[in-house]
Amino acid sequence: WNGTGKVKRYQLDGTFVDDFTAVGVSQSIGLDWDQSGNLYVSSYGGKLVRKFDTAGQDSGVFISANLLGPTNIWFDVNGDLLVTDYNGTAVKRFDHSGTYLGDFITGLSKAEGMAFLPDGHILIGNGASKSVKEFDAGGAYVGERISGGSGGLLTPNAVVIREVASSGLNEIDRHQWAVTPSLGVEFKLSIPETMDVQMVAVYDMLGNVVEELSASSTGTWNAQDHPQGIYLIAVATSDGLMTSHRVVVKRN
Repeated sequence: WNGTGKVKRYQLDGTFVDDFTAVGVSQSIGLDWDQSGNLYVSSYGGKLVRKFDTAGQDSGVFISANLLGPTNIWFDVNGDLLVTDYNGTAVKRFDHSGTYLGDFITGLSKAEGMAFLPDGHILIGNGASKSVKEFDAGGAYVGERISGGSGGLLTPNAVVIREVASSGLNEIDRHQWAVTPSLGVEFKLSIPETMDVQMVAVYDMLGNVVEELSASSTGTWNAQDHPQGIYLIAVATSDGLMTSHRVVVKRN
């Protein structure tokens, strides 16, 4: 936010590697990768989104209009970039060239922080109402997942679904993987003896089940019969817990 504005790279053990991006982005908050591996970083103060190539070299400003204070950003299954506008009232949609397409989610105020539920629904922190709002995969309002001020909530600016339960269900991997369709997506869960896997399914970002897999804590999903895009591998257990893994399938 207030440092050099560069995206810094670290090994998983915390060892610093380098400044990944060649130039800084002032008051940077949100970032995401497109299906080709390019990196996008939002600048709250600059009211823009900047693009970097796969090696972190600057590709210039990607969006510089129709934004008042961008925070979180993410790509949808169609390759459009969705931008949460803290100072606006919406999540705004832009195409692959940065052209503004319109509002994807409306009715927000001081919006910051987002997360995906296994069914593709979206949770967004809404500072003005001191709540976390839920929207379906198409952007329609569902309701308040966390009501205003619940538990002393004041201004939510981060929303994370921790895919680890106290009963011992471990997350698969919260990070997004990019895979080619010819490769199987392997997953593995550590399940306590008192719990059984009831369902393993692959969802698209509209919440549709595209394939049901064997109900097992380990397995492989072969993506070669499915189009490129973003998918969720969701696993449900006998006590109602669910965890998911976000996967990007791309064609070479």
